[in-house]
Amino acid sequence: MCNHYRLMRMYQRMMRYTPDLHEEMGSGQDWNEPEHIDIWPTKPTLISAADLKYPGTVVRWDGDKLVVDQMAWGIVTMIPGASGKLLKKAVTNVRNLTSRNWKATLSAPSRRCLVPFSQFAEPKKGTGRGEHWFTLKEQGMACFAGIWRESEGLPRFAFLTCEPNPIVQPHHEKAMPVILQKSDEEKWMHCTYDEAVELAAPFPSQMMGLL
Repeated sequence: MCNHYRLMRMYQRMMRYTPDLHEEMGSGQDWNEPEHIDIWPTKPTLISAADLKYPGTVVRWDGDKLVVDQMAWGIVTMIPGASGKLLKKAVTNVRNLTSRNWKATLSAPSRRCLVPFSQFAEPKKGTGRGEHWFTLKEQGMACFAGIWRESEGLPRFAFLTCEPNPIVQPHHEKAMPVILQKSDEEKWMHCTYDEAVELAAPFPSQMMGLL
């Protein structure tokens, strides 16, 4: 489960959304630029944006325009606890796309978003510390397929996950984030529910690197 990712600060500074999100970002030749912003999940108890320490940058619909926004990472939902009592959890990764809880959100293009990132991490198994970092070889930035909605007084986002590809699977056998091809980013923001589900597929491993 991905619960830590980065966006290079240079991309956040430059981000002004156009129909081609990457056009103003440059060619990606500075993809290993060391200055970065770390994004971590937000606790479900947070109710004030003023206290948000690790906001994620997203591209979402505002009426008929696409805008850049910052949100808390983790959509608050209720899940059964060990005792059967419902507990609040900030869900960061969404896998079950047919569940009633997520299908309504995913079905509405206005509730989808692009989540720009430069690197994402998976914990090192068996060590209790340390992370593996995954990058994209030929572009400085890509986007997770995200959804968002208001919960606990804040706009919050999560992104979809899917089966891991061969580069991620040895380090996380269950899932990886859904990374969109550049050519699919516009489609993600317009398409039907069924088409959105089809885009929830592993990103080509040959286009990724492991730090």
